[in-house]
Parts: sequence; C-alpha cells; structure tokens
Amino acid sequence: MADSSYRKQGSDVWLFVESKPLAPPLDVTQLGNLFSLHGMCDVKLLSPSKGVVALTNFRSAREIVENYSNHQLFRVSRYTFWKHSPLARSLLWGGLVISGGACVFALYSFKKAK
Repeated sequence: MADSSYRKQGSDVWLFVESKPLAPPLDVTQLGNLFSLHGMCDVKLLSPSKGVVALTNFRSAREIVENYSNHQLFRVSRYTFWKHSPLARSLLWGGLVISGGACVFALYSFKKAK
C-alpha cells in the first residue's frame, strides 16, 4: 500500500520567472512569499534576473500565471525545457551552426566541382 504523502516523480509544475529590464534583482524570499499564497512552492534562482518555481499542482501554477503575468517587476510563464534551459538552447544553437556550416560547405564544394 502506498503512503498517502507519496507523489509521483515528475508531477511538479515548473514556472519560469524573469525580472523585467531596469527592475531590481529577484529575491527568493519575496517570490516565495508571493507564490505561497497560491500553494506550496519552491523557488530557485538561476541568475540574479532568472528563476524557477516548482509547484505541487496545476491549479496553483495557473493562478500564479494569471495573477502575476502583468506584474511590474517580473514576468511569469510556464517553464519550457527548449526555451528556458541553457543546455537545450546551447545544443539548439550549436546544431544550427553546424548544419549551417555543412550546408555552406556543400554548396561551395558543389559550385567548385562545376
């Protein structure tokens, strides 16, 4: 029998928080206090201007995005791995540069062969 407090791995909802230009750096305590009004949350800063918030349910995430999407100091959006992860963005840009270079090389060698 499973414990009632057991939560499946990956059931958390992630939000991405980014401070607006000319706004002060993000504060973990301030964000935690604001977002905990909607449910249990955990805040981690990735940099002084970017952070990730883990929430336990989708309702809390939806309420936070609705209430704080037009906040004067920061932006809140759903976390997307391909959009917000530095590793994923580096891999995508690296793949773009490599494939672009391969296309240029192929076109140059095809033109040179004629």
